[in-house]
Amino acid sequence: MKGVDKAAAIGGGYKGNSGTIDIYGGDITVVSKFGGSGIGHGSNCTTTEEGHINIHRGHVTAKGHGRILAVKFIIEIGFEKFGGAAIGGGDGSAGGNISISGGEVDATLGFFASAIGGGYGGSGGNITISGGTVKALQQRGTLHDIACATINQGAGIGGGEDGHGGTITITGGNITVEGGRDAAAIGGGEGGDSGDITISGGNINATTMDYGSAIGAGEDGKVNTIKLLGGTITAKGGDDGWAVGSEEEPESGTLTLGDNMKVTSERTFTAAERVAGCRWRRSATIEPCNHTPQNGDAADIAITYDINDNTYHTKHCRYCDVAIKEEHSGEDCVCGQKSISKFYLYMPGTEKDSYEMGATITVGLGKEYYLPRCLTVPEGYAFKGWEMNPDPENVGGWAAVLGGDGSSDINIPAGTSVKTLPWNGIGEILRPLPLRLRGSMDMVGRCFFCVGDTQPRRPRQRDADIDGRRPQGNHPIGRPV
Repeated sequence: MKGVDKAAAIGGGYKGNSGTIDIYGGDITVVSKFGGSGIGHGSNCTTTEEGHINIHRGHVTAKGHGRILAVKFIIEIGFEKFGGAAIGGGDGSAGGNISISGGEVDATLGFFASAIGGGYGGSGGNITISGGTVKALQQRGTLHDIACATINQGAGIGGGEDGHGGTITITGGNITVEGGRDAAAIGGGEGGDSGDITISGGNINATTMDYGSAIGAGEDGKVNTIKLLGGTITAKGGDDGWAVGSEEEPESGTLTLGDNMKVTSERTFTAAERVAGCRWRRSATIEPCNHTPQNGDAADIAITYDINDNTYHTKHCRYCDVAIKEEHSGEDCVCGQKSISKFYLYMPGTEKDSYEMGATITVGLGKEYYLPRCLTVPEGYAFKGWEMNPDPENVGGWAAVLGGDGSSDINIPAGTSVKTLPWNGIGEILRPLPLRLRGSMDMVGRCFFCVGDTQPRRPRQRDADIDGRRPQGNHPIGRPV
């Protein structure tokens, strides 16, 4: 399908916008002519913001003189330039609203205009790519193609020559993009600012020529806002350009990297070096960090920890800005925190004031231990509770629990949750809740005669055993019957 002078092959006529174009399938090839776009607006259109180009599925291809997805064939007559984008704006027109969510798109740069975005002198418009396979490349093959690649100065995705990048949002898709001479691959054309670029997903390979930056501004342009928050991005600037930013003003504008993104060029940079690694390198890879040692760094240099408290630590990676809050784990947590509590639990004996051997209980840091109900009690009596370091003279009432420092007197019946904190094995404070213990303590189950306890209590099937598992449902406490 071929356009006519100054009109789009599919879309608006001279000075007309695209209207709403939705492509849901098929194999579409378009070729534009003198200043019109392949798919989009005619030349000199001033109402591009009213146009909407939506590619959902299908295969879209154009080239000037009839080869690939969207044509931006431009010709220079005397000192006057013409150029329409493959997809987007005609000569002198912005890209309008362009959305690619699927399918295959092959767009080639022509003269002075972008592949996807603005025509000659036009900004990129509002470009969103969320899926599909997108190629925005230089023309190749014929002498005409070589001439196009030699003089084209539009961005692959973004502004035409002298046009800024507009608003470019990439959340997904497989994208291969080339910029024209002195233009960005993604962003501004030659002489154009970057516009506002946000990449949060997808696989992006961006390459450009001469003074252009792979992602950012064209020659003589500056950066507005660039956010690289996700996805895997390979950025290769021109021989005199940078991976990300502006050749003319490398420190201009705002460059934000996602907390979890790392930057690699001749090495993997530290978190503090990442922005400079994008702005001052010809090529760089920006991708999600896997938080493993890089550059031959030792593990304890690559990953460091802050111990927050007895339950949590925060993990820090040398190569990105992520901070991960985690629970301590293992007897000796990787952060250096001891991660267990131990106490000896004696089972009650079968006679008054007696107890028998039991087991050493090891409880993970921050985990709950539910005291089991003990079934070995004298005939005619019910188990009432647990006692810590029992006093031989304490034989009446409930089995009281004394804190390890002797400052509390708390009744802890069977089934009560005991949450432990770390034990370091050298007697420093260990504070199970609601018990307060010091060091490694014994917890002894003794049998006591209690007034009114004259009937045996039948054991319940759901009562916990010595393994400390939490009973299902409500765990009743023994009481006189």
